[in-house]
Amino acid sequence: MTLGPSCARGRPAGCAKTPERDSSSRPVVILNLPTLLLDADVTSQSAYDWFKVAQAEGFAIPANLVVERFPFDDIAEYIRAERAGFGAIVVDVGGGSARIIHEAVTEANLLLVPVAPTKIERRKLVATFDETERAAARNTRDVTAHVVMVKADDRTSLPSNAKDKRLEPAEGEGIGPDEAFPLAETTIHSWVHYMKAFGEIPTELSEYAALRSPPH
Repeated sequence: MTLGPSCARGRPAGCAKTPERDSSSRPVVILNLPTLLLDADVTSQSAYDWFKVAQAEGFAIPANLVVERFPFDDIAEYIRAERAGFGAIVVDVGGGSARIIHEAVTEANLLLVPVAPTKIERRKLVATFDETERAAARNTRDVTAHVVMVKADDRTSLPSNAKDKRLEPAEGEGIGPDEAFPLAETTIHSWVHYMKAFGEIPTELSEYAALRSPPH
């Protein structure tokens, strides 16, 4: 889950990533903004661990990036307290706590939902949007949501089939219950590179830099 459009467009705000994230969604694209990355995953602190390992190995951490652990239910209150001090706040939520997901979305400007092109992730996506829609009802920032295809291997038919099913979902597999998901134009392919870069600063971020919202 990601609190803020700044992740994708460079505007100040908050940005949240949902449970369907994976190794390819770990890198944070810093667009010359003071950025706070909150690892709010109660089951795995991978984003924070990545930062600590990179720091211990002597990699230069961008001066405008602050990384903290915050897997706590009062995350919305913490975001409000820290918002004025950063150009972007990014929250890596994970799937261990529906309460944290809910609270983060109430303060988000932008919700990014990374999903792999598999049937199980398509089923999870429906549940994720059900929960985030309830949270969005408490949001006063006109939060928008974007589904980002990750782990896409174009040598197979999986990515194109998954896109079709998200843009034209069968009954019960869409938003309320058969509305299309807001699929971002950019697809992330280089997930192997990001997995190998754990504890380092990834050198290939062009796909994230090119991340764009779906056309309106």
